[in-house]
Amino acid sequence: MIGFVVALEKEAEYFVKEFNNLAINKIAGKTIYVGNFYNKNCVLIVSGIGKVNSAISTQILIDKYAVKTIVNFGTAGGILGQTEILNYYVINKACQYDFDCSKVTSAVKGQIPNYSSQYFNCYLPNIDLETKNLASSDRFTYKKQDFELIKHFKASVYDMEGAAICQTAFSNGVNVICIKGISDLSDGKNANEFITNLDKISKGFVNIILKLLQSL
Repeated sequence: MIGFVVALEKEAEYFVKEFNNLAINKIAGKTIYVGNFYNKNCVLIVSGIGKVNSAISTQILIDKYAVKTIVNFGTAGGILGQTEILNYYVINKACQYDFDCSKVTSAVKGQIPNYSSQYFNCYLPNIDLETKNLASSDRFTYKKQDFELIKHFKASVYDMEGAAICQTAFSNGVNVICIKGISDLSDGKNANEFITNLDKISKGFVNIILKLLQSL
């Protein structure tokens, strides 16, 4: 069984349409789709937006469905000049750029106490996509200072869920794969670009996930 976490129902829509023997469950208010995707047993949970929602959802997949691999896919923003809109990227490592307790602990900015680094490494599948680093926060990013922080962490892709999913998977000894499609860029047009490109990116994930599963 392979587990998938997405933030939005739209991001799941086209992928779930391809499921055979589909069953729909609810746990902790989250919608969970269980089925067979091209001979692979899959379970997908729609987490909702934000790091807490995505961490809860990842733990549900691990505890209730005993998944050994977590795949997070969905839309994300990208740094202008380092990413291209409507392109897909595999994430190499992820951090939470809005986390900072460096003034009261020995942890550096972005590092969660009791973890050895501010970064959580992802499993890199054998698919033909460029790799990037991801920075996550609990806010829709559109301010210059946010983009400077993201670049400080050597990231060029940003979202509101991925790093929390990676942290939860890491804490449970579960492999995590993270693939992001760029819906908006750091040029001040974020919200409009996101709305315009959400459907296109969500539809394109079907073939990418098929190639991913064939590589595992």
